[in-house]
Amino acid sequence: MEPTKLNIGDYSEMKNVGGSFPIGEVFTEARDLTLVNGEAMVFGFAGDDHKVQILKPFRVTIEKGILTAPDDAPPEFKHIIELIKADEEVLVRELGFGLNAAMGKHKLVSDITAFERQKGVHLSLGEKHAIYAKPGLHRRKGRYHIDIFIDVEKISIDGEAVFFDGDFKR
Repeated sequence: MEPTKLNIGDYSEMKNVGGSFPIGEVFTEARDLTLVNGEAMVFGFAGDDHKVQILKPFRVTIEKGILTAPDDAPPEFKHIIELIKADEEVLVRELGFGLNAAMGKHKLVSDITAFERQKGVHLSLGEKHAIYAKPGLHRRKGRYHIDIFIDVEKISIDGEAVFFDGDFKR
């Protein structure tokens, strides 16, 4: 994984002071995007109006860094996938951990840039990511960075559970 970036309101170790509100996010992405594989249950995503869309959770598949939605995925989600596919690959880029308990799928905030800080996990789809450079992907040429929100019960890192019962553990 790439080095993590923090939006937690602690600027003591930074040259430049500032961030976006609300605070509460840690994010990274795979160094080699083609090594990202698996399945996830999606419960929300950014619509083409930049507002959060919350739906009944549905399964998506990721193979070699590319996300595919099943035929029975909600039409609103398939629409977003088709928008991305018209211009670029549906790459899974950012892996974000939101830390802000003041919002979530049961405490909806419609603004996507705020909701990505909701306590839980999100991924970004599309080639655009201003923070992490990748060979063959140009920071200014990628068109899409669409956040999707994962319905997660447990997160383990190196075999240690770091998120369960709806909260991050130390």
